[in-house]
Amino acid sequence: MILSSLCEAAGLDCPAGAEKIEVCGICTDSGKLTDGELFVCLKGTKTDGHAYLQDAADRGACAAVVAEDYEGEIPSGLFALRVPDTRLAIAQLMDAWCGKPSCKMRFVGVTGTNGKTSVSWILYELLRAAQIPCGLIGTVKCEGPEGIFPKDESTTANMTTPDPEVLYPMLAKMAGQGAKIVVMEVTSHALCMQRCAPIRFDLGIFTNVTRDHLDFHGTQEAYFAAKKKLIEQSERILLNVDDAKLATLRTIRPDGIYTCSVRSKQADYYPEEIGMSFSGVSYNLVSPNARVRIGCPIGGLFGVINSVEAVAAAMLLGVKAHKIKDVMPLVQPIPGRMERVALPADMDCSVFIDYAHTPDALENLLKAVQRMKMRAQRVVLVFGCGGDRDRGKRAQMGQIASRYADYTVITADNSRGEQTSDIIADIIKGVDRRAHYRVIRDRREAIRHVIAHARRGDVILLAGKGHETYEIKENQRLPFDERAIVAQAVAERRGSTQEDIRKGE
Repeated sequence: MILSSLCEAAGLDCPAGAEKIEVCGICTDSGKLTDGELFVCLKGTKTDGHAYLQDAADRGACAAVVAEDYEGEIPSGLFALRVPDTRLAIAQLMDAWCGKPSCKMRFVGVTGTNGKTSVSWILYELLRAAQIPCGLIGTVKCEGPEGIFPKDESTTANMTTPDPEVLYPMLAKMAGQGAKIVVMEVTSHALCMQRCAPIRFDLGIFTNVTRDHLDFHGTQEAYFAAKKKLIEQSERILLNVDDAKLATLRTIRPDGIYTCSVRSKQADYYPEEIGMSFSGVSYNLVSPNARVRIGCPIGGLFGVINSVEAVAAAMLLGVKAHKIKDVMPLVQPIPGRMERVALPADMDCSVFIDYAHTPDALENLLKAVQRMKMRAQRVVLVFGCGGDRDRGKRAQMGQIASRYADYTVITADNSRGEQTSDIIADIIKGVDRRAHYRVIRDRREAIRHVIAHARRGDVILLAGKGHETYEIKENQRLPFDERAIVAQAVAERRGSTQEDIRKGE
């Protein structure tokens, strides 16, 4: 593609004299650039792409996209496209390079601190069951009408909302496979960095806004402001008005605002006669045009609100209520979201894996389990906090754990570049010293401990990692599958128990 055509499709001005330059590709990493590619300078948290202009020129860049306020030297012979925001430009360029997939499908964007994955997953399953060709882009998987897109551990495809270099080729493939609707998790990072800027969402869904990512945004206000950017890109909005912050958004425009709630019958969509168990939830969904009994195989109060939002979204997208009622029980369990681990019949306890890694998510998880368990059952929690992330939430999570869990083991959870002991020390600052807790720095050993000492009826919660099958220590990604670790710990427990029985005889 020649540069002038690419610029025109992306809505950018082509530099005079560079119109006929042939562009062979688009690249943001000068170290991976090949001859004839367009180099886009991005400023990151650790480095600035503008510092690598000479390297890009030496490697054969056909031209470079630079910030209009960049005052440094442009290498001789290298044409420069000056733009107000290079992150916006890379999204526009990749969309244009891939044939404008943003204009070929309908999009649903789901944002919020917690619940994005669950709402997206359930909605995607409902649309597929309604025979609507669709795609899903999210934390757990990216999938199109013809199957799952592999996630390369070395690329940004592992991000909840991938970088433009990954996102738009993926969308182009989905469009080529016949997708009509794409359901996307949209993070605050993605909104700030303009990754989805070319996309106009048919429906924007807001799950909730609680404390998270303050290491990136700085303040809760800035984080909320980032989330609200989705409103500007959406034709219609669906709000969970049980969240006080989201409730304030109801008056932002005269039409196109829809609401859902577990607590208020003033919302457009709300449940009545709620039933909850570890295996799922059920309720009567009341909506403007229908009243239908819903059974969803996701437990807890968060299972109610997340499924209500997904059902409301499906209805807004044209799926009939009776169809939703028929297919909702068939929704596949969400990996790492209140995921029950299979145990041998002689293990008189339960183990659940959940991604809860924020104060709000952990509190909701523990409250839900306390509400569903039998009185004599203990709630046993294993959790930690991520390194190189918001330190302020650590003590809060320690306080929540000591308030709602009967026994807590504080351990590691992706310590990254920090010392696990330092992270745990921050958590303990919030722990009630009267609570029953223990520190075991090694997460594998923590899991083995709770399995080995499990009592009859215990509900064991492994919180924080969810779907992840790795542990990040000293910035190395190491294999770590909690399901396999539980299985091993159970085998060890059963072996030692049998040996104890033999010794007793």
